[in-house]
Amino acid sequence: MPVLALLMLFTGTIYWVIGKGAGNYLSFAAEMDVDHKMREVVREGEKPHPNGKDLENSVKKHFSFEADDAQLLILDETGEVVFHSSRRNYRKELAEELLEALKKGQIGKKTDSLDIDGDKYVAAVFEASEKAFVVYRKVENADILLRRMRYYILWITVPMLLIASVSIFYVYNRMEKREREKERQLEHEKILLEAQREKERLALEVERERADNAAKTQEERERLFRDISHDLRTPLVSIIGYADGIERGIISDHERAASVIVREGRRIQRLLESSLTLSKLDSNAWPENRVTLSVNELISEQVEVLEKLDDSKKLVFEEGDDSMDDVMMTTDPDLLIRIIQNIVSDCVRYAENRVEIKLMGGEFVVVSISDDGPGIAEEDLPHLFELYYKGKDGKYGIGLSVVSSAVKYLGGSISVKNKKSPEHGAVYELILPKD
Repeated sequence: MPVLALLMLFTGTIYWVIGKGAGNYLSFAAEMDVDHKMREVVREGEKPHPNGKDLENSVKKHFSFEADDAQLLILDETGEVVFHSSRRNYRKELAEELLEALKKGQIGKKTDSLDIDGDKYVAAVFEASEKAFVVYRKVENADILLRRMRYYILWITVPMLLIASVSIFYVYNRMEKREREKERQLEHEKILLEAQREKERLALEVERERADNAAKTQEERERLFRDISHDLRTPLVSIIGYADGIERGIISDHERAASVIVREGRRIQRLLESSLTLSKLDSNAWPENRVTLSVNELISEQVEVLEKLDDSKKLVFEEGDDSMDDVMMTTDPDLLIRIIQNIVSDCVRYAENRVEIKLMGGEFVVVSISDDGPGIAEEDLPHLFELYYKGKDGKYGIGLSVVSSAVKYLGGSISVKNKKSPEHGAVYELILPKD
C-alpha cells in the first residue's frame, strides 16, 4: 500500500508543519511591520523640524487607520495621549498599559514583545521634541490560521484517502481475478494434455507458461503502482512546497497557498477517479445508468466547461448542417461525458490554436474530434489506448485507456489517425449506437 502510506505521511507532515510554523510566522510578520514603521519614524525624527507639531504631522502620514496594521501612539512629556492612529479601535486601557511598559523600560528603540490582557503585542519607541512616539501592533492569534488551513487539508486528504483505498482495492481484485482465470485455463489445458503421449513435455510447457504469466502479471502490477506514484509525486511536491513556504515565512499570501493546495489535491483526485473508473469498467462493476439525452446539448455543455482549460485554444462545435434535428441516444451520460472530456483535454494539450468537434447523425452517433497540433507518431498510433503507454516523448497516460474501456462498455468503437498533408494534427472518431 505505498500510495496510502504516502498520503497518510503527507497529511501528518502538513499538520506538523502548520502547527510548528504558524505562530512564529505571525510574530515575525508583526515584528517586521513594527520595525518598518519605526524606521520611518526615526527617519522623520532625524530630519530638521521647526517645532514638534511639524514632526508629528510628518510621522502621522506613514500610518494607516486600519486595525490590522502597525499603529502609532504619541505621548507628551506628562504621559498624556496626544494622538492615536486608529481612532475606531482606540482603547484607553491599552494606552495606559503601553505607558506603564514604557516607564518600566520594557519598550525600547528595538522591537520588544508585551503581554497585555492576555494578548500579545510588539512595540518600539522613539523619543524626540519632548514626545514619545510608540509604534505597536497586536500579534494575531495563530489558532485562526490553523483552523482555516486544517479545514482545507481535511477536505483534500480525506477524499483522497477514501478514493485511493477503493481504487487500490479494485485494482488488486482485477489483477487477482485475471491471474486466477489464467491459472484455471492453464490447469484445464494441462489435464487435456496429460491424456496424450507427450504429456510430460506439454505439462512442463504449461508450468513454464504459468510462471511467465505470473511474472508478467507481477510486472504489470508493479508498473501500474510505479506510474500512479509518479503521477502523484508532482502535485504532492507542490503541496508540501507551499506548506514549507508557510512555515519558513516565505509565503505571506495564505489564500493563494490554500488555492494551490486545493488545486493540486483535485489533480490527485482526478487521477485516482480515472483509475477507479477503469477498474470498474474492466471488472464489469460500473453502475448501470442509461438515459435518453440530446447529444447536441451534452457536447455544447462540455465545450463551455472545457474552454476554461486553456483560454489560448479555441473550441469549435459543428452540428452537421443547420437543418439537422437534435441527435438523441440512450446511453450512460457519465461515461459519455468522461469520453468527451478526456479526448478534448488531450487535443487541447497538443493543439496550436484550435480544436474542432463535429457531430453527425444517422444510424449511429458519430463524433469527430480533431486538433491542429503536430499529430501522433506513427509507431505510437497502435498503442495509444493501452494503459499507461508512454510514447517516445513519454506523454501518454491513463486518460485514453479510460476512453477505450468506456467506449467498449457502451458498445461503440474509437479510432485515431493523423490528418493528411498539408494539414497537421490528430483526428479521433467515436462511433456509438443510439440505443
